[in-house]
Formats: sequence, structure tokens, C-alpha cells
Amino acid sequence: MSFDGNFVYGRDVGPFNAGTGGTVYRVGMDGSGEMKLTLTGGSHHDFTVIPTGIAYIAKPAAGVCDSIYVAGPDGSGSKALVDLDVVFGKFALGPGVQAQEKCHVNAIRYYKDTDSFSVSECEKH
Repeated sequence: MSFDGNFVYGRDVGPFNAGTGGTVYRVGMDGSGEMKLTLTGGSHHDFTVIPTGIAYIAKPAAGVCDSIYVAGPDGSGSKALVDLDVVFGKFALGPGVQAQEKCHVNAIRYYKDTDSFSVSECEKH
């Protein structure tokens, strides 16, 4: 649900190692006005609401590490905020992992009190 309580967001799973694709939808709390958001990057997994819209995990191009992107409540102004290779590029693959991607972030959380994010990566240690 959006910060103002007017909308609910949902998404498909999207392509995992691609620089384009994946879809986030927004619907009014009364069920009206379904909207498919046009977002930058290959959006493939989790997203979260932020006071100014949404933040989501996506790849800027196939074969690279994920980034945190932000966009307005209607998907406008989407842009990369943080290239997560800065952090996850320093870690090795975990035991038994056969990585299909340079990194694969699978969750994002936003903390309003500190205006910060946390993310998790499923293949590194």
C-alpha cells in the first residue's frame, strides 16, 4: 500500500538477468484506475513503497549487478539510486551456489525513520 493509503501495488516476477522487463501495477484502494507503471531497468523481484513513490530492485543491463531504483507513485522519473555492485562485488559466492547472475538481490526494505534501505543477496557470503 502507498504511504498515503490511496493505492496498492503489485508485480509480476519478471526476467532475472535482463536489463529490461518486469512489471509493477498500481490500483486505487477502491479497485479503480489500474495502471501499469513504466519503469527503468530489468525489474525482477521485490519493491517497497517510499514517501515519494516506490523503490525497486532492477538491473540496468543484462549481466551486471542489481541496483536500487526509485520512481514516483505513477512510475514517473524512475532512475537508479545505488549500484549494488559497490557492496556485493566484494563478496564471494556462497557454498554450493552456481551463480546465474553477477548478483541477485531478492529483498528490499525501506526505513522511514532513517530514510535508509536494507537489501539481501541470495548467492554471496
